Amino acid sequence: MPITLDGDPLKCAIKREMKVSELLSTLGISREVVIVKSNGKIITEFDTISPRDNIELIRVSTGG
Repeated sequence: MPITLDGDPLKCAIKREMKVSELLSTLGISREVVIVKSNGKIITEFDTISPRDNIELIRVSTGG
């Protein structure tokens, strides 16, 4: 499963299906600071991902 954070590849080995929330916990990333896309579609923390999915994590920025 290729995983990127803001376009940069992350080094992690996900070898089984899991919830997005479990992946984020494993990576030490809060669900409140990223948008998660699987194969180009935005998904939630409750969705399941598999090793064959292409996962993109996009940091959310706030400002005024």
